[in-house]
Amino acid sequence: MDKSIQTASQQGVAPAPRMPIGMLPPQFSAMMQPQTASFYANGFEISATGADLVVTFIHNGRPFATVNLSFTTAKALGSGLSQLVADLEDRSKTKVLSAEEVVKALENK
Repeated sequence: MDKSIQTASQQGVAPAPRMPIGMLPPQFSAMMQPQTASFYANGFEISATGADLVVTFIHNGRPFATVNLSFTTAKALGSGLSQLVADLEDRSKTKVLSAEEVVKALENK
């Protein structure tokens, strides 16, 4: 199997540049190994404690996984996700609607 990072192209999004696992910092290359858990979520809940943020992933209304993140990691993740979506919107010339925008659009019908 190819030892490069799997890109969003597998979900029908324009492929991102690939980087061989050997070029990644050790903490990232370990995460890309086959034993790493993979799942799909179509919802989430976010909460905070005094020490970190908690993200609970939801699939079809049922919570199924929780991740605790430091505030620094959460901020970097949010920034990275925002940039990826903005890049997708720029390339596709299509705005990705937020969940709130979808609900509002459905209510207006």
